[in-house]
Amino acid sequence: MTDDPTPRPSARLLVIDDVEGRLLLFHALAPPDRAGADRVPIWFTPGGGLDPGESFEEAACRELWEETGLRVPSVGPCVWTRDHVWRGDGGVRYRSLERYYLVHAPRFHVRPGAIQPLEAEFMVGDDWWHWWTVDELCDAVLSEVFVPRRIHELLPPLLAGELPSVPVDTGV
Repeated sequence: MTDDPTPRPSARLLVIDDVEGRLLLFHALAPPDRAGADRVPIWFTPGGGLDPGESFEEAACRELWEETGLRVPSVGPCVWTRDHVWRGDGGVRYRSLERYYLVHAPRFHVRPGAIQPLEAEFMVGDDWWHWWTVDELCDAVLSEVFVPRRIHELLPPLLAGELPSVPVDTGV
C-alpha cells in the first residue's frame, strides 16, 4: 500500500483592498503534519478545492462568496501557484495544486455566504480574519505562520501593478 497524496486542485484568492492595498487573510489551526504534533496557527488566503467539473476560475468565484460573502462575476489573473503536500485531519495526505487569483475590492466586513461545517469551526467572531498591510506582514513574519511563507515578499509587486507574465511559484 502506498501513501501517495490525493491530488487536490485548489483556487485561492488574493483579495486586495482597493484603497489601502491591504490583503485579506484567514486565521486557523492547521492540521498536524505528523501523529501527535500540535496544531499550528496559520494565516492563509480564502479559497479551496475545486468541485467536480469546475474550473479554477469558477471555484475561485464560488469560494470567495462561500468564505467571505463577496460575489464577483470573475476573478483577476492567476498570479501565483503553489504545490504543497500536507496531512489533513484523519491522516489523509493531500497534494494541493493551488492557483492564486487577484481580486481587487473595497474593504468589507467578512460575512461568509455558505461555509462548510469544518470551516465554521474557526469562522467565529472577528478574530479569524484580518486585512493586512505589507508592513504588518513583514513585522509579523517571525512570530506568525503565513501561507504561502513568502507572502510578504511576493505581494509588493502585485500592489505596485506589476503582474507576472506567467504565474510565480510561491514555494512553501
